[in-house]
Amino acid sequence: MVREYRGETTKGVQVNIRGLGLIGKGVGELIVAVLAQVAEMERERIRERTANGRDVARASLEATGKTHRGKPSLGRPAVADAGAVRAWRKENSASISATAKHFNLSDSTVKRYCITV
Repeated sequence: MVREYRGETTKGVQVNIRGLGLIGKGVGELIVAVLAQVAEMERERIRERTANGRDVARASLEATGKTHRGKPSLGRPAVADAGAVRAWRKENSASISATAKHFNLSDSTVKRYCITV
């Protein structure tokens, strides 16, 4: 995703570089355009490194049952069985907060567990 640079003068923004002061229209636009491209390249590098780390963790998880850092899963650990929470809430016609108190969970966790797919 490449973002188009429209120039700092179109919105009244001026570039002030420490030691040089305010940059003129032509040179300032060039400097900001280069910095925008560098930032976009860095964002893409971060995205690639993150994706590679996830792939390594998934491969390790499949091979050993733990990620490359020794964790038992990639996501947040399950606090309670979602099926049991849904079943208990349905059987008792309980509210979200009553279910949360029964299982010692937060309301948002009960809501997440009770979402119908």
